[in-house]
Amino acid sequence: MAITKKGVKGGYVTLLFNATGFTNIASANAVGETVDSMNITHMLWSANGASKWTVARGGNTIASLYGVDDWDLSREGIQLEQGGDAASNLVATLSSTSGLAEGTLIIKLHKKSSGFTTEY
Repeated sequence: MAITKKGVKGGYVTLLFNATGFTNIASANAVGETVDSMNITHMLWSANGASKWTVARGGNTIASLYGVDDWDLSREGIQLEQGGDAASNLVATLSSTSGLAEGTLIIKLHKKSSGFTTEY
């Protein structure tokens, strides 16, 4: 997993996964910022053949992603996280039912930081 952009205080963070990985809230902090929670606002992915991505927050599976697609959740007004999930680790698992698991997953999360709010 690589953080491709942290943005500014109260902004967003973009994550890139080419294999199973995770991130936590603290890794999204910009200089002088304390991130309290993050909500997924956009996901783009490819999962080749029998591969799939499973995205979990706080131990709860919030998405199972097959094939190739692009979800702009903020445009649709959809929030995947429930309860305290937005303050929990994000875990992305790449798996396959047969053969090699191959795929790419890009996730954009809006940060909610102490003293800052984020509009969707």
